[in-house]
Amino acid sequence: MMARRLQMFYDKELSRWVVEGRDEWYSMHCGELLQFHINGKTLRGRIELGRASWYIITGDTAFGLLENRRYVVSVDL
Repeated sequence: MMARRLQMFYDKELSRWVVEGRDEWYSMHCGELLQFHINGKTLRGRIELGRASWYIITGDTAFGLLENRRYVVSVDL
């Protein structure tokens, strides 16, 4: 089964990234796997929390997440 593409955004009250589903939201936790869709490319990786910010690790590369942006992701919920 293919995971749906969903919006992921930063929730300041929870201090974590949240995936917005049809009827509910799911807050992401460190180490959770996802597919990150950007500019027509799909990156598989995991979400992590550093000392002060969240980031995605794919392969041996880390990408910082910007709290004021929404991202399109696929996750198995």
